[in-house]
Amino acid sequence: MVNQNNNMNKITMLLIVIVMTFLITSCSNKNETNIDEEFDESVFVVDIPELDNLHESVFLLWHDAYPNKNYDTIKEMLPSLDVSISNLQQVELPEILHGKKEEWDNELTKIDSNMKLLHVAVEQNDEESMLKGVESFHTSYEKLVSIIRPKLPELESFHQEMYKMYHYFMPNENVKEIQELIPILKTKVELLKQAQLSYRYKDRQDQYNKAVSELEMSINTLELSANSNDIETLKLDVENLHTAYQAVEHTFE
Repeated sequence: MVNQNNNMNKITMLLIVIVMTFLITSCSNKNETNIDEEFDESVFVVDIPELDNLHESVFLLWHDAYPNKNYDTIKEMLPSLDVSISNLQQVELPEILHGKKEEWDNELTKIDSNMKLLHVAVEQNDEESMLKGVESFHTSYEKLVSIIRPKLPELESFHQEMYKMYHYFMPNENVKEIQELIPILKTKVELLKQAQLSYRYKDRQDQYNKAVSELEMSINTLELSANSNDIETLKLDVENLHTAYQAVEHTFE
């Protein structure tokens, strides 16, 4: 009878272990799923096919019609350009670019206005205005591209990490995730410190270096508050980090 009871106890304990293991595994998988859903890497992929499609027309306009003063080509391209602009106006920016929506909308308005001026020039057969219209249209297109494709890859790399902190971790007060992200931000800022601006922005290198230095200091300050229990100070330091990042970004404006 004693052996039977012992066997029953062993079976009971085994069942308990199996159930607990199942519960722990389920919770772990659930957490992993939440993280994967929360940080779907696709939010960092900036792909706007409508803008890529417009590039084909812009390339032909700028590198053929404009230098060769091919006015017939300019006239023939208007219908396809109209379609491209209409499609662009329907684009919903990726989540990662939500902070640039106002800038994007402003440039869309400008490129649409330039398109209308180009139509007027064509209708009036004003060749000089047609060339000026193509030039203005090309400038607007370049500005749209610069909004979604940063001039400094290292800065976009930093932004992708900071984005998680600013829009996910801090609003949910996930202090542990913020702590774990700080060493990554430090690595990213080191790359920013080593970056040399292109010839176009060469005269802004000192301004850029100063802004990056302040960004680095904001990370160090953030690290201190992340290791404390003062959540309000941490929120403030995350906000300051975001502001410091924007200062670096403004170097290129």
